[in-house]
Amino acid sequence: MKTIRIDVAVPKTAEKVWAAIADPDQRRAWFGGVYDIDPFEGGSVRIDLPEDGLHAEGILRAYGPPHMLEHTFVANSLPRIESVCRWSVTRTIDGSLLTFEQVGMSSAQHDQLAPMWSRLLGATLPDVSGQRRRTSLREAGAALRGARRVLLVSYIDEEVPRALLRAGLDILVKSGPGPDQWSLARLDGDALVFNPRTAPEPVDIVHLDVDTLFDEYLDVAVRLGASVYWVHSARTRPPMPHDKRGTWLPDDVSIIQREAVEARGLTYIDDVYIADAARA
Repeated sequence: MKTIRIDVAVPKTAEKVWAAIADPDQRRAWFGGVYDIDPFEGGSVRIDLPEDGLHAEGILRAYGPPHMLEHTFVANSLPRIESVCRWSVTRTIDGSLLTFEQVGMSSAQHDQLAPMWSRLLGATLPDVSGQRRRTSLREAGAALRGARRVLLVSYIDEEVPRALLRAGLDILVKSGPGPDQWSLARLDGDALVFNPRTAPEPVDIVHLDVDTLFDEYLDVAVRLGASVYWVHSARTRPPMPHDKRGTWLPDDVSIIQREAVEARGLTYIDDVYIADAARA
């Protein structure tokens, strides 16, 4: 059986490249036809590219925004041959590396599809569409009122856990990089005290100030049963120093991160300082 593998260096963020793969409108603009994907494991895949004479169907086997999706591929003309397509995005210093693989084809199918995929992947990726959706302080406060426990992966200073504790929330803290480094925070008079834990506990909100950890802790948020993923974004922009409001996110990153979070069934917040919401 034959394999196609194509690597393309793209001077765009991983979020922009993922949008071109995962967003239906951008996929349609890129491929010039139908490439429909139901974005959940077991979802249907339908490919209809009339100009290339390609009509195929498949099942989504893996979906991990913004880095990977994998689906089966059965062409209508060769219904007995099932291959597997895998799209992956890796961050690089200059942008991203987009890798496409199709594994398990016949020689004839390989000869038909290899030129088509090479041409399509060599085309210009569409830009991210849509507008950034901003969260009001009222909406953010409602998210806190509906929560019992917040996981603070990172925060600017003690003002954050203190405000949340005073609002009556339980606070779980990621206290180190190790898998058993967790703590429950509490106030002992005016002192902030952390009681170590060896394992995480279920939470309602995961709060993150370090954008580079977005993918890892989105997985953690899902695993711990969170309903809200709060990625802190400042009002100051580089090269100005960030203030206590967090780390500034460009609009295109915010749009794609929201899509990734909502695709996992969580609510996304990235432009309200969580201590302000707790005090409100």
